[in-house]
Amino acid sequence: MTQASNDQNSPAPVGVQHEAHSSSLTRRRPSRHEDEARLTGIHNTHAAASIRRTIRTEAVEELHEPTAFSWLQFWKTLLYETLPPVIFSPLAALVLEPSREQALHVVEHRMLLATSTKYRPMGSVIQAWVSYVFVYLIHVALFVALFGDSESVLGVDPFQIGLVYALVFVRNLIIAVKYGYFRPEDIAQLGKPPPEWDEERTNRRLIFAGWRSPGNFPGLIEDELTCAMDENDIALQGMSFRMGEATSSRLRQHPTNELFTAATSCNTEEEVSSGFVAHQLITRAYSVPFPTHYGVLVLLVPLMLAAIPVVTRWQYGLSLFGGGGYSTLVAVAVFLGSILATVPVLVFGLISAHDFNRRAKVLSALGKLVQYPGLAMAQLLGTPGPVDQAPEGSVASHQPSHVFVDLKHADNVFAWMNCRKTLRSFGEAYYHRTQVYTSILLGYAFLCMLVLNAIVWGQMEHHVSTIYLIAMLVLSIATISMVSITKATRLQALSRKHRDVIKREVFLHEKHLLELDATTQKDEVDELQHAKALLQQVDEMIHFQEEIYKPTTVLGQAASQNVVNSTMGVLLAGLFFAVEGFSSALIEYDTLGWFLP
Repeated sequence: MTQASNDQNSPAPVGVQHEAHSSSLTRRRPSRHEDEARLTGIHNTHAAASIRRTIRTEAVEELHEPTAFSWLQFWKTLLYETLPPVIFSPLAALVLEPSREQALHVVEHRMLLATSTKYRPMGSVIQAWVSYVFVYLIHVALFVALFGDSESVLGVDPFQIGLVYALVFVRNLIIAVKYGYFRPEDIAQLGKPPPEWDEERTNRRLIFAGWRSPGNFPGLIEDELTCAMDENDIALQGMSFRMGEATSSRLRQHPTNELFTAATSCNTEEEVSSGFVAHQLITRAYSVPFPTHYGVLVLLVPLMLAAIPVVTRWQYGLSLFGGGGYSTLVAVAVFLGSILATVPVLVFGLISAHDFNRRAKVLSALGKLVQYPGLAMAQLLGTPGPVDQAPEGSVASHQPSHVFVDLKHADNVFAWMNCRKTLRSFGEAYYHRTQVYTSILLGYAFLCMLVLNAIVWGQMEHHVSTIYLIAMLVLSIATISMVSITKATRLQALSRKHRDVIKREVFLHEKHLLELDATTQKDEVDELQHAKALLQQVDEMIHFQEEIYKPTTVLGQAASQNVVNSTMGVLLAGLFFAVEGFSSALIEYDTLGWFLP
């Protein structure tokens, strides 16, 4: 902990203790001293939103650039993940990586062949080898089912191991997308030995580990907020919201991370830095735990999928796990694969929905800040304010209970819009990945529907349990995808909602200007005119940036009710088409559940 003082480099009020920041960024390590030095002469000016022009060229090179997808890393990773580990994927790394030394580090960091505890704890090494056994089991079972003679896989439906392998491939696609959105400097670090890169730094960038609960990784939220500011060329600590003295005093006394304090060396006692507000909004939203019912689904659905072939075979009097030999191997692979391959796929889909929900919470709270009476103090700070705790009639009960940002002030408009731009870009690599993950899951649901129709209309040989398995896969994957799309739609809808708020403010400003005397109230008229002009630009920027240029997307389309309706329409049409095939072809099964041609 660092004690703040009243000097220029530590402007927080006496007695306020802020948390020291620990960064794991590769490109640059942000510090409070560096941020304070940049504020001189740019506070509440246009330069605070054009920070690259105010610093030396060498420092510009250290700022983070917007996240860009690398097809090279995507295809390379997909090859690494698709080839069996231990032997084949390490050999591919030796061929594709620039040098043998870098290849060996990549093999360890990507867990293509985990052998050394220098890179990760022994528990992780053991877990990796367990996964290697599972991967080889799936590959051998698929090969036997496709190329073995009918006698060797008697009593096992090859469609089932194919569906499980497709789930494994979906997982591989998701991992490839992750590395596709890695920053170039992080990709370079993967070719270096620990401690320049280690398991902890990998986990910080994983959707399940780091992004599910970023609060468990100190500095992760602050690092991503720093990257978002760099990407947008913005210094949020160089902009301040003008609030009442009582509100500002309350916020300036709140302890937080030292990079994002409410008081800076440049703002006044009636101002609060916009970086502090943005940081508090993110911290509150991203402290929301992963929903319990999501965790129940992750455990329940894979068990149900694994049980379907086993229970169905039992009902038809067949051996639960094949008739011995290769058929048992395939049946066991289907059982284990239905659990081990489904869990990560469901987790990715549910965390995507969870992240869309958290982002919507952040932007919704930002919108409430500018709508009187504002955002409740407890919602911003995460703790009850003085009014909530104080007895009625006490001095503390007269303290502000809400935080309100009045858009009549041009500085407030400027800071609010730049806050919005930064918050939309917060954790941008994760944000892009969640959008793609949702599309991948939907693609798998569509694939299952195509397989179902191909089986029915092509009258292919299959076991009835395969039909039940496909139906359950489509139901579970499609449901989770629809939940994620619904959350994404809510996030995207906030752009239109906030544009409505802005248009209303412009309308009221215009009316207010008509009521003012331009001669005697010139300062107020000038302030309103400036605020109105900025608000009109804000409206245009939100429209272009969030509805045209970079909207929240699913399947390449802006998330909206039309996407929901179209997705549901395709899935229902596939289902009805399959039902029609069953009824028109008069499909029947024998006493063991096998299709009768």
